[in-house]
Amino acid sequence: MIRLCHAAVSSATLKRKRFFRETGDSGQWLYLGRDYLCFRNWRQALGPSWEHREYSNELQSLAHKWRVPYLDWVTGLGRKNNTLAWWTSSVSERNTYGSSLYHSICYLSIGLSVLASERPPSLVVIESSAVLHALAGHPDLAGRVHVLDSRTNRLKEMCRWIASWARYFIRTAGSVWNAYVTRSPGATPEEEKDRPRVLIHTCIDDSYFGEDGVARDRYFGTLARELRHRGYDVVVLPWIYSLRRSQREAFRWFRQHPGEYLLPEDFCSPRDYVWAAGIVMRQSFMLKGQHVFLGMDITGLVREACRQQGSRTETARFVLYYRLVRHLLNRRVRLDRFIDMHENMVTEKPQIMAFREFMPWVTLVGFQHYSESIPLMLCLFTTPEEAEFAPHPDYIVCNSPHMLSRMEQMGFPRDKLRAGPSLRYQHLIGKPASAAPESKKVLVVLPLGRDYTAEMMDLLLEGFREPEGLEFWLKPHPMLDEKELRTITRGIPEHFSVVEGNMDQWLARAACVVVSGSTSSFEAALAGIPVVVVGRRTDLDLNPLSWFSEFAPAVHSPAELRDEVLHSLSLTGKQMGALSAWAEKMRERAISAITDETVGAFMEQRGEKRRAS
Repeated sequence: MIRLCHAAVSSATLKRKRFFRETGDSGQWLYLGRDYLCFRNWRQALGPSWEHREYSNELQSLAHKWRVPYLDWVTGLGRKNNTLAWWTSSVSERNTYGSSLYHSICYLSIGLSVLASERPPSLVVIESSAVLHALAGHPDLAGRVHVLDSRTNRLKEMCRWIASWARYFIRTAGSVWNAYVTRSPGATPEEEKDRPRVLIHTCIDDSYFGEDGVARDRYFGTLARELRHRGYDVVVLPWIYSLRRSQREAFRWFRQHPGEYLLPEDFCSPRDYVWAAGIVMRQSFMLKGQHVFLGMDITGLVREACRQQGSRTETARFVLYYRLVRHLLNRRVRLDRFIDMHENMVTEKPQIMAFREFMPWVTLVGFQHYSESIPLMLCLFTTPEEAEFAPHPDYIVCNSPHMLSRMEQMGFPRDKLRAGPSLRYQHLIGKPASAAPESKKVLVVLPLGRDYTAEMMDLLLEGFREPEGLEFWLKPHPMLDEKELRTITRGIPEHFSVVEGNMDQWLARAACVVVSGSTSSFEAALAGIPVVVVGRRTDLDLNPLSWFSEFAPAVHSPAELRDEVLHSLSLTGKQMGALSAWAEKMRERAISAITDETVGAFMEQRGEKRRAS
């Protein structure tokens, strides 16, 4: 008998259920889910005598194979549900950086395949209740499985829903109050009729607030200054994320630059925040009826995804932008152009829909800011059919000619794409291959997400228990919470250290770069530095270098990681020359300088658009 066990069930419960008495003290088990911390807890509880059934290669292959069919399937749903609630839902977003419906579908298929094998595992631990019950109810497994589910799952889910929305309204009240106590006469941008006005929506962390009072935009770089130099009045709509300073301090900083920042709290009423929350809550009840994907009944998986997206309180912040645009119209705030980051996520869709409805004369520009795309990050893709009706910008300024070609390959219409400047990567222009002045130094670029970082650190610490003359520099993701970073790096050995500063200063010194789930791997490759990409054991590999046959696939074990790092540190002059030649050739297309021509891509007028009188 195969035990299908929900991940929330404890090992103590298994003992009470006499599981170990029936199966013995050893066996094979399978973990279906992307939460590495949960996987690690189960592995430790079961002990070394239980062998995990590895399936990473099968998962990556399946995810690549099903990407296009899944995008087509979601496009069909979008055609039927073309509303604000749909475009701000996680199902429509298909962001595979976190848990997603696509993950659940892949896990269901992997589970069916493994359990149908000649020697199926005795225990299958599953994060998703929907995947668990889909496996348990499958006709091919009738009479062969026994379900161990957590009876409190639904109750916990409801409690989390209540707690998350309670925190949302508490945070909202705090934000409104902080905006009120810091408000100044310049809260509403003053009219400058002789200059066209641009509103830039950008993500802001602590690095944005320069001690000299000058903003340092991580994503748009010097774009605001370039546009002001060319006669534009630039206003910033800040998306505050992962601050060490208080929100009130950030608001005070914005107020010290009157007329340059537009805060939603200055325009939106309590009713707007409640309305935005209602839109997100409504997503719990979307997509009724039966759903089939490639012959698999995934109705339960869709229902679970809808329930979960109804508690994504962070989405309400962006839904609020829909009401914000209407308030800007009513308050006669003049805008000619709106520029946003383009990642094809829910963070962009509400404002696009709102401008099209309330201020249709505003030109909408998306900036594709990353240096390379990621093949299994499905939110970055679209389909030709979806592009006809989805709330995409009027045109998308790409990071480089290389990314313009890639975006077309990923489904975006060629006539919407423009080649712009590489605002985040100017330090790579004309950069020679690294001379690796510190030949035994390894730069480790930590990813965003505690489980991603924990898995990467476990592989590194197991693969390099002793210094062996090597030193590892840990470079945190700029949005990684400082408290989480301290937890993850507590007790690390002396040959590991946390470093701060810009990426380019560490790339110039490192002999090798270890990366997981980040476009930083492509940035390091452009610098001519050997790169080792760390994959996920039970999750999708978000590896931008998988577009290129010149690079090795991602590693998934301490032994593989150790071998690749030591190999990278021992490359011959000829091998380093090959990396340098590839980097030099790729930089010509993948990195664009800031020039009148490339900045002009942000200022292009759409001829058929006319401002309302």
